[in-house]
Amino acid sequence: MKYSTLLFDVDDTLLNFQAAEHAAMKKLFESIGQPLTPAVYQDYHQLNESLWQ
Repeated sequence: MKYSTLLFDVDDTLLNFQAAEHAAMKKLFESIGQPLTPAVYQDYHQLNESLWQ
């Protein structure tokens, strides 16, 4: 299949990566029966952000 257009969203213009990250973490923690506390999410977010940098 050939693509006529390829879009890169590196600045959250088209997709909200932070909202997707939080939703994925929430779903993961629900699936293992654990609460996703703000402290746990913040720790994860900071680590993830540093890895992307």
